[in-house]
Amino acid sequence: MKKKWITKFLIIGGVLLAGGVAAASGLTSVPGSTDDPLVTKSYVDQLFSKATGLSPNTGGSNSSSAGLTKSEVEKLINDKVGNISNTPPSSSGGEWAAPTSGLVVEALEPGDKVIGSAGTEFIVRSGKVKAVAGQNGDGLPNVTSGKNIEGGQVVPANHLIMIPRSDERGLQITSDSKTAYIMINGAYQVIKK
Repeated sequence: MKKKWITKFLIIGGVLLAGGVAAASGLTSVPGSTDDPLVTKSYVDQLFSKATGLSPNTGGSNSSSAGLTKSEVEKLINDKVGNISNTPPSSSGGEWAAPTSGLVVEALEPGDKVIGSAGTEFIVRSGKVKAVAGQNGDGLPNVTSGKNIEGGQVVPANHLIMIPRSDERGLQITSDSKTAYIMINGAYQVIKK
C-alpha cells in the first residue's frame, strides 16, 4: 500500500516538474526574438528609414513623408496603374477579351482558335481541340498530367492547360469536331474561322 502512494507521488511530482520547466522556458524569451516577434513602432520606423532613405510619417497628418497629400499619392498610383495593359498586342487579329475575376465558358465552332495571354488557363470541356504552338514552336504545359502538349497534338478534356508567355499559343477546334466548350481564366483572344 505504501509503495502505491510513493509511486503516485513520484509520478505527480515528475509531471509538475516537467510542466514547470516548460512554463519557465516560455517566460525567458527575449522580446523581438523569433520566440516573441512583437516589435515597437520605433523599431519598424528605423527599419523603414534604412530601407527607403526616407523618414517615416510621424503623427496623424494626411501627408506622406515626401510631402504629398493622400489624394496626390492616390492620383499618382492611379495614373501609373492606368497605363498598364493586361492584354498583349497581337498580330493574328481578333479582339482581346478583358481578364475577368473568374472562369468564362466559350463555345467555339470548328476552325476557331483561342489564343491566350501569359498566365491564361484553359480547360477543354467538350469537343476535339488541338494545341497551337507558340512563335518559337513551344507547346502548351498540361498542368494536370505534368507533360508538354506539342503544337497539333490533341488536348485532352478536363485537363488544366496554362499559357506561360504571350507568344500566340492557344487552342484550335478541329474541323471534324462539334461545338467545343472551353473554360478560360485570364486574357484571351478568339479568332473565328
